[in-house]
Amino acid sequence: MEPFSEPRRPLRCLHYLPAVDEELGGVVRAVLDVVSALAEGGHEITLLTHDAKDCPESWSDATQGSTESASLPQVVPLGPLSGPLQRASASDLQIISEHVRASDVVHLHTPWTPSNLQLGKMATQLNKPYVLTLHGMLDDWCFARRKWKKAMYLRMGGTRLLEQAAVIHCTAQEEQRQSQKHAPAARWGVVPCLVDTSQYQSLPGEADARANFPQLSEPGYNLLFLSRIDVKKGVERLIDAAASLTADFPDLKVWIAGPGEPGYLEQLKQRAHRLGISGNIHFVGMVRDQLKLSLYQAADVFVLPTSQENFGLVSVEAMLCNTPVMTTFGVDIWKELEGGGAVITEINAGSVADSLRTLLKNASDETIDNNQQSSLLSRGQRGRQHVLEWLDPRSVVNQMLELYEQAIRFKSSGAS
Repeated sequence: MEPFSEPRRPLRCLHYLPAVDEELGGVVRAVLDVVSALAEGGHEITLLTHDAKDCPESWSDATQGSTESASLPQVVPLGPLSGPLQRASASDLQIISEHVRASDVVHLHTPWTPSNLQLGKMATQLNKPYVLTLHGMLDDWCFARRKWKKAMYLRMGGTRLLEQAAVIHCTAQEEQRQSQKHAPAARWGVVPCLVDTSQYQSLPGEADARANFPQLSEPGYNLLFLSRIDVKKGVERLIDAAASLTADFPDLKVWIAGPGEPGYLEQLKQRAHRLGISGNIHFVGMVRDQLKLSLYQAADVFVLPTSQENFGLVSVEAMLCNTPVMTTFGVDIWKELEGGGAVITEINAGSVADSLRTLLKNASDETIDNNQQSSLLSRGQRGRQHVLEWLDPRSVVNQMLELYEQAIRFKSSGAS
């Protein structure tokens, strides 16, 4: 990613994320992209983490201060979180304190992380502004899960974490609308998720995916689900929809990529078996890097039938790979995705099946333009162009920097 922030004073920004493990979901990818972009823009970025598993190896050189690493984030490894509440140890708090003191602004991620209560309190005591990114975790659907525990957490410090933040960062207006009731007097800002679009400038093509998964090349449409495999993601809806669709598309193939608990994966496989479509459903596990992009490209439609999603980064990734997207109104950015040609549907298997049936039948029956270009290809190309314009990294970086400046001005004003 090339540096793209407009000239302004360099900021010293401290990010804290307990675990940098991409199997935990899209939050990790979002944090990696934003700290990378800010560092390449000339800002001094430090990332504190208790687990640096998926931090790029080159970032470790930044800790040594080498010339080559001047535009990389500095990763500071901490010891393991401890106790049932997973809090930072006294020795780690000493390290964290030194970095908070040296920063202009602190950036915390997710409201339900107990160690964030420690860092928020520390930043407040040291008179340092902190930004708190919610990552969709105060959305109505999320809050309704284990609601009594979350309500107790808010009473025991979570509300204070929200109210004392210099800015609460949401990635969509819809997220702010759902979340604001939990801290109506707090200061809020909306900046979309920063996506490193440079890796999508030259796509790898379909060959790698087809070599690893030969059945992609067999007759029939290929539907792709790629995400953490969790109940909220709606994989059951996709399997049920596929059972309905095979009457019209008997050669339909559904590819389910991502990590999941073995017991839950077995339940999904049994569901497909009971519906008589085991041969149509393919579980391929975690897919990374160029193979992931190739798999997006090889799919005819990317499907995310989720109950709730904040930014839905995988849908954005699919669109950047020229792949049409179908998802639900449970995604906070559904309006933005729809603007790029994504099909948005209600959160139930019947609606998922109906939307896919229409999409696939149109692709089978229609041709457009004089080049006989398929409607799916046209929709995919439209989506890619839309995302490249909407999530232009220069614009998003500058919006994030303005959010930081807003936080600093708030703290400098003496407000609390």
